[in-house]
Amino acid sequence: MTNKKILWICLGILLAGVAVTMLIFSTEPEARTEGATVETAMLVDVTEVEQGTFEPVIVATGTVQPVEDVQLSPLVSGQIIRRDPAFTPGGYVKKNQVLLQIDPSDYENTLELRRSELMQSQTTLDTEMGRQQIASQDLQLIVDDSLFGSNPLSEEERQLVLRKPQLNAVKATIEASKASLKQAQLNLERTTIRAPFDAHILTQNVSTGSQVSQGDNLGRIVGTDYYWVNATVPVAKLQWLKFPKNSTDMGSPVRIENSTTWPRWHVQTRLSRPPNWCFGRTNTIGEGIGACGRSPWSKIKLR
Repeated sequence: MTNKKILWICLGILLAGVAVTMLIFSTEPEARTEGATVETAMLVDVTEVEQGTFEPVIVATGTVQPVEDVQLSPLVSGQIIRRDPAFTPGGYVKKNQVLLQIDPSDYENTLELRRSELMQSQTTLDTEMGRQQIASQDLQLIVDDSLFGSNPLSEEERQLVLRKPQLNAVKATIEASKASLKQAQLNLERTTIRAPFDAHILTQNVSTGSQVSQGDNLGRIVGTDYYWVNATVPVAKLQWLKFPKNSTDMGSPVRIENSTTWPRWHVQTRLSRPPNWCFGRTNTIGEGIGACGRSPWSKIKLR
């Protein structure tokens, strides 16, 4: 078989394959889409209506703030010679517990000087009282002498003869000495810095050897007996809350809890004052709620 015949046979087979392929694609069936919907019943809960009186419960998150928040400052200057080990950040101290001791040497010397000045003033008073007696006798001699007449001296002259101005000056000196002595005693007492209440130490800025002056920041302490819990409550829910109108009135009951830290504990208290009316973008206000204790509660339920 010649090459020319083989070429014509291959070309015929190729054309036949193309024709069959075109026939298959042109005659294949077309898929049709039909709309189908599945109907599913909606799940609902059925609750029977019950008539009664119910109290709305408002759940809010609050920020705990201590009622007593104090920055310790000395009223006298000097060097710290002793610091209580409890006066450290995170420590707890009791009321009147000594926290810091300023060197009292200078103030003790000043107190002794003031006592000496008072004793000198009292001695001057005793001397003046003796002179008063002599002056009184001299005045009596002048009155009894007929040469001066029945009323020889005016009232001002009588006061001068009796040394009344000198006596008043000595008495004023004694009062000033007493005041100086009292101030010296007060300054000596102020060298001992005590906790004004049961407190938790937040910061400590001085230690033994520190030189302090009046008004310096020694540290910050907060009370552990009473706290404010400032909660944010939507304005629309304020109508369900009752705020006390006076000191004897009672506000809505409050339950304070922290399920994460103290899952079994909670505190019952009441609203203690009206809201601060601090409106924000979320249309909420800050509520002041009275609470007591040492724990940082966060969840508040208002009834």
